[in-house]
Amino acid sequence: MKFGFTEEAELLNSRLAMLGFIIAVGTYATTGQIIPGVW
Repeated sequence: MKFGFTEEAELLNSRLAMLGFIIAVGTYATTGQIIPGVW
């Protein structure tokens, strides 16, 4: 029995994580805030 996620799920998750990180860095670079309007 195989445990864990499939290769496709791992690939999708890693791409979404990289995209989210890039968006977070870009938002911080342009606004100077981690979450604009909150911090």
